[in-house]
Amino acid sequence: MNSVVDAIAVSISAMLVIASQTTPARVPAGADNLLPNASFERVTQNVPAGWESRAWLDSEENARWDVDPAGRTGQCVTIRSGSPDGADAAWTASISCKPNTLYRLSGWIRTKDVQGATGALLNIQNMQSVRTPALRGTRDWTRVSTLFRTGESPSRLEINCLFGGWGRSTGQAWYDDVAVEPVDPEESTGVTVTIDTDAEPRTYSPMIFGGFIEHFHHQVYGGLFDPGSPLSDENGFRKDVIEAMKELKLSVVRWPGGCFVSGYHWLEGVGENRKPSDDMAWGVRDPNSFGTNEFRSGRTKFVNSFGGMNPVNEFSDEFR
Repeated sequence: MNSVVDAIAVSISAMLVIASQTTPARVPAGADNLLPNASFERVTQNVPAGWESRAWLDSEENARWDVDPAGRTGQCVTIRSGSPDGADAAWTASISCKPNTLYRLSGWIRTKDVQGATGALLNIQNMQSVRTPALRGTRDWTRVSTLFRTGESPSRLEINCLFGGWGRSTGQAWYDDVAVEPVDPEESTGVTVTIDTDAEPRTYSPMIFGGFIEHFHHQVYGGLFDPGSPLSDENGFRKDVIEAMKELKLSVVRWPGGCFVSGYHWLEGVGENRKPSDDMAWGVRDPNSFGTNEFRSGRTKFVNSFGGMNPVNEFSDEFR
């Protein structure tokens, strides 16, 4: 199944990932930082002004939010798990951003014994693809950073100092000197790519050129799966979509996709009498008319599960 191609050796040195600890300290007063109380110096009843605590995956009872006077440059906020079950929690602040603008999300994070899920990071709740590198284990203060661009309309964004992330983490993390700042598009990002055309050929698996389908917008309903449409076959699959996917030459198609899998239970997608269920990832009501039975009717089967919520035996039972 493996193929041989000329290898491309790529070395990337980027300032968009974890920067060295010699990066300048806190954002100075008056800078273009959109975040309120970004160094957490203003606190009322142990809650930093402009920020709120939140939790997911029913982990409110396990999470512990606090303000620590021994931060990196003064006070900082911290989140820890108060139970071996872990927590998925955050300190969150809302900001307004201009449309079509490049911004940098950055901050400093320290961790102690952080295990499980993604770890400790900064992310944007309503722009899920925007997240900094995550820290796990035990790390001293480390700066993390990423760039993002807003859309056509003005945006109200929710910035998270996140602990856990798409699952539950244990341990403790501290956050300080966070910032969302506009960036000049002409500013150098410090990325260098080197291509070695003389490198020896290497083998690779064609499986890396796969893709996935997810119950999001019209990817499944009204897209790949559309019973009753004159463009669909007898099983409800859109023939034109299938042909388009063949043109992409995908080696494998994974299902049930990305964030949707976090709350999906395969038993809800089998049998004749299916009941709709709430999709917590995208906030919609899924009819479950496309489920395990329908996906298994395809030629290549790659079913994934989410270990953060679904027990292992539930996944293993699917293949008995």
